Formats: sequence, C-alpha cells, structure tokens
Amino acid sequence: MGIGRKIALLHISLILTFALVIFLLGQQVWGGNYLKLERDEVTENAARSLAAWESELDRIGSQVEDWGPWDDTFDFARKPADPTYAEKNLSDAAMANLGVDAVIIADWDGRILFAKALDLEKKREVPLAPGWDEHVRRISSLEALVQGGKERVESFVMVGTTPTLVAAHPILTSKKAGPSPGVLIFARTADDAFLRALSKRTQADVRFLADPAKEPPPGGPFFQEIVDKDTVLGYAPLADLYGRQGYYLVSAVPRLITMQGQQQMGAFLVSVIAFGLFFVAMTLLILRGVLLPRLQRIDDFMNAVSAGEDLSIRLHLPGNDELSKIAATMNAMLERIEESNGRTLRLFQTVRRELEEREKAEEALRFFSLHDALTGTYNRAFFEAELGQVVEEKAGGIGIICCDVDGLKLVNDTLGHSVGDTLLIQTAQILQGVFQEKGIVARMGGDEFVVLLRNVDEGQMQRACQRIRESLEMVKPEIMGFRLSLSVGWKYSRRPPGDEETIRALMRDADDTMYRHKLSSSQSNRNALVQALMKMLEARDYITEGHSQRLQELVIRLGKAVGLPEERFNDLCLLAQFHDIGKVGIPDQILFKPGPLTPEERKEMERHAEIGHRIAQVVPGLLPVADLILKHHEWWNGKGYPLGLQGEEIPMEARILAITDAFDAMTNDRTYRKALSEEAAFAELRRCSGVQFDPQLVERFIAIVGENGEKAATA
Repeated sequence: MGIGRKIALLHISLILTFALVIFLLGQQVWGGNYLKLERDEVTENAARSLAAWESELDRIGSQVEDWGPWDDTFDFARKPADPTYAEKNLSDAAMANLGVDAVIIADWDGRILFAKALDLEKKREVPLAPGWDEHVRRISSLEALVQGGKERVESFVMVGTTPTLVAAHPILTSKKAGPSPGVLIFARTADDAFLRALSKRTQADVRFLADPAKEPPPGGPFFQEIVDKDTVLGYAPLADLYGRQGYYLVSAVPRLITMQGQQQMGAFLVSVIAFGLFFVAMTLLILRGVLLPRLQRIDDFMNAVSAGEDLSIRLHLPGNDELSKIAATMNAMLERIEESNGRTLRLFQTVRRELEEREKAEEALRFFSLHDALTGTYNRAFFEAELGQVVEEKAGGIGIICCDVDGLKLVNDTLGHSVGDTLLIQTAQILQGVFQEKGIVARMGGDEFVVLLRNVDEGQMQRACQRIRESLEMVKPEIMGFRLSLSVGWKYSRRPPGDEETIRALMRDADDTMYRHKLSSSQSNRNALVQALMKMLEARDYITEGHSQRLQELVIRLGKAVGLPEERFNDLCLLAQFHDIGKVGIPDQILFKPGPLTPEERKEMERHAEIGHRIAQVVPGLLPVADLILKHHEWWNGKGYPLGLQGEEIPMEARILAITDAFDAMTNDRTYRKALSEEAAFAELRRCSGVQFDPQLVERFIAIVGENGEKAATA
C-alpha cells in the first residue's frame, strides 16, 4: 500500500474517530438536554391529565354538594317510594345536563333506596351496573359522611373493569339540618368517551391503566416509560376510594423533541464528515503535487542500488527539507557500506558463535526440562511420559522400584539442606550405577526415587533390589559420619498393562510396599541417626570424655535432694545426655570460636535449642524430653532463650540441668581454658543465682556437692 493511501486511510480514521467522539459527547450533552425537555413535557402532560381528572371529580362533587342539602332530596330519601322527585328532577335530560350517568340514594346501612343509570351517548336509561352494592356500603361507612356530616367525598371506584368517578354527600335539608336519612351519590363512568374528552382537554392521548404490579419509582408523583423511538408514556398515579394503589392515568406523548434532536445531531455529524473528507481530498492533492514525486525518486534510487552491485551511484535531491537530508544520509551510508564489507565476515562469525551458544543453551533447557537439576536423574515429567509410552508399547515384564532416603527431613533440619542434597546426589549415583542403561531412574520429588524396568522377570527384580542393598553397604559414611539408608519397595507385572491406570496402580503398590518397609525400620533408623549425631559432637571435640556420665550423676543427686519423683529420673538422664544434640546443626566456626560471638553469631548459636527440639520430636525415645531440650537455656529472670520463660514457668528438670551443666563445664578442662576449682565454680553459681539459675536450687546444689567434697577430703 502506497504512502498516499496510508495517509488517506489515516485521515479518514481520524475523521471517523472525531465524528464518533462528537456523537458520544452530543449524546451525553445535547441528548441529555433533549431528554430533560422530553421528561418535562411528559411530566407536564401527566400533570394536566391528573388536573383534568380532579377537575371532573370536583365538578361532580360540586353538583352532589348542591343536591345533597336540599329539602326535595331530603323528603325523597325519607319516602323513596314517591316517584315524583325522580320524575321531576332526575329525568334523562336532567342527568345528561348534569354530566353524570348514575345517581344513587342509600341509607346509612348501605342499602340502596334509589338508583338510576343513564347512557350519556344515547341519553337513555340503562340498568345499574352490577358491583355497586359493595361500593355503596363503603361510601355509607366513611367517617366524613356518617351521621349527617357536612363534608363531601370525591374519588373513583372500579365498577367491573371500568373506572367510575364518584362524589357523595349526606342528604340534609336546605338549611343543612338533619338528621340525615342517607347519602346522595353521583357517578360518572370514565369510559372511552370520557377519556377522549379528557384527551381533548389536555391535548394528549389519555388512557386509564389498572396495573397493581407496577410500582412508581421514588422521587415524585409522576414518572414515565419509553415505549419505542416514537412514543413515551407519562404516568400519574391514582388511588381509589379504598386507598388502593396501582391505578394510573397514562398520557401518550410523541417524542418530537428527541427526534428533532437526533435529526440535528445527524445533520451536524454529516457536516463534520463532509468537511473531513474535503480536507482529506485537499491533503492528497498537495501530497501528489509536492511530496510523492520526491518519494518516488528515493524509491527508484533504492531499487537501483538493490538491483546492482555498483555502490558508486548517488542520489541528488535538491532542497533543504527532510527528504533532501534523507538523500544525503543515504549517500553517506553508501560510502560507509564499501568500508564495512571487511567487517561483514567478522559479523558473520559473531552471529555464528551466538547461534552456537544459543543452541547449547536450548540443549541445556531441554536437558533440565527432562532431568532433575540436583541429581541429574530424570524428573517426574519424563517418568510420567515413559509410563504412557509403556502402555502404548504393550510390553510385558514391567517392574517398578520405589526408593526413599531415610531420615532426610531430620538431616535437613539439623545439618542443613546442603548435607541433605549430598545424600540425594549419593542416592542418585548408587541407583544409576546399579541400573546404568537397563532402567530409567527418576527423582519424583523430595526424597523419593523411582526405577522403571522393561522386559524383565521377577527374579531379575529381586536381584536388582539386592544389588541396591549391596551398593548401600559398600558406601563409606563420608558425610559427617552418616551412612546412607534407603527404604525400598517393588512390584512386578508379567502381563502388559492395559491402560495407564493399570501401570499407575502398579506404581502405587510399589510405593505402598516401600512405605511399609520405611515404617518397619523408621525407629531403628532414627535412633541410629541420633547416635551418629552424638558421635559427631564427640568427634568435633565438643563433648569431652565423661561429661555425659558426670552430668547424669549430678542431675540425679540434685533431683533426689529436691524431692523429684523417681519416675522423672529417666527423663533427667536423657536430658543430661542429649540436651545439646541440636549443636550438630551449628557451624564449627561459631561453635568453637575462641573470642566473643557477634550478635548474628549468637543468634545462630541460640538456634541449637530449637534444632534439638525438632530432633527429639521425631525420635520416639527422646520425645518425653523434647520440651525440656527446648527450654534448657531459659533464665530465672526471663532473659534466656528461646521462649523468655522465667521463674517457676521453667520446668524443674531444665532448672536442674542448667546448674549442673554450668558446674561441670567450669570444673573440667576445655580446649580453650583450664578447669576452675569447686570454690570458684560455687562463687560463679552464687553470682548468677536469681539471674540465670534458681536461687534455691543453687544453694541446695552447693550444699550437696560441697558436703560430698568434704567427706571425700576427710576420707
């Protein structure tokens, strides 16, 4: 597409967009004003129709108010059998002249004493419409009329399905005296003729609507409803004699204002679009005469350059505009192209190297999409795909071996994830060494590995599991003294799996077998791991020889002295032996630092209580002292760690251990200092009494240890 067409399309798009914006703004501003004018007109029509309705009611009310307090009416109501009154005053012509089509006289019990109905169009008497009895009883019971009141009542009732305007007044003498023998009712049926007359008076098409389901919206007595693009209805709510809602005078109003506004808006938009198209045409003429020929010269020049190898040709475009500057730039570019030919080869070589590096990166991405990043074995996604492939191949002799690294969570919690990662890598190397190309080894996540074997028999499966166990026994415990332990389970199917669910069931069975093996050996594995952790502390020269035994003796002596029940002595011994087991997770550079610890190092050291607590929680034999291990560094004044307990909140066993452990540490040699005398140790215990240690336990401990020392010296 040429630039001229693009510019034309761009201008046309802008013009149409501008027209659309103008249209939307016009709808919001002008359209809103027209709608307001329309609403005002509809409201005015509804108000006029309601005023005409009420005017007619007032007219009938005035007439009944003239006829009610009249001696003739009063006498007739007392003697309704006398036809003289009706013949003289209520002839057809008289009723037509009054503009009422029903006259009813009733007593105060609601019984009709006299009634006459008239067809106003034909001016002849007709039977009274059924349904008046209920309305007459209602009118006779109104408080405004009862017992000869002097007020009149005006409203309307539904006689059948036709609204009828009614006005009533007590029958009195001409001097408006009583007692009143009854009530006089004038009625006017709001039939089509009545509504046509109402429409003529209001200059609007007025109809009556009975719709109890329609509720007027809040905000005013009148509301409106748009029927279509040509008509809008205005509603004036009415209430009948019984106070019931749901009746409306409906005025149909042509939407002349809105249609006129839309016509004006359309004419304005047409004018805008026409002017825009004229502007586009003028712009294109200018482009064709001034800009496009110069662009064509540039295009021809570029075609000539691309078609041949002669880079010496130049473009001469007179002038000082942007196109002339482009021509000068192109000429300078051609000069530099000749100079850059020598650099093309280097550029090609660079691109080739980048492509090779990209290929290597893509190969690495493909590898890691199918392999576990830590162990280098296949990952779960690849293994799942292989299961589907086994189903498609319909191969028999399928075996699945599930392996789980024992105690990995405990290792991660105590020694860190780096040690756990080393165990996972060692496991992967063992499995890959056992199966090599004969099986697919995959890490399924966490500490679980799976091996898939094809075309094997049950004996081969058993021998494969045996090779795994033999390989584990050959592995030296190189990782901080730990020997790798695996729980192994396997399942075999001689027949090909019928579908993917079958082979997944085989895998679940192998996994269940592995977990049963894991459960049966979990206790011994955990105990072995704890013993290995304690040996590690001894190997790191943190626990001196005999420290655990001396500490157990001291805590038992102090426990007996304070009256601790014998059943708690076992927990005391366990606490004395394993209270510092969490320090296996503390780095050596912090654990054996000769000088004072930094705040960060002290915070790391204080973690050993929580680490020991986690270890004890997973070893059933240590579970009774897990809480004591967590709290054995709490201080009497509440400034210990990790919970900040104080006083009696600290368990008795933890308070006993704190004193005995401090005493044994002070009175025995360590790598960084010589042992203190018992007197110096006692002095230090007293100095920390009430701060770090329970003051009563300190005095009790000094008493029993000092007493034993004196006995030993005497002996």
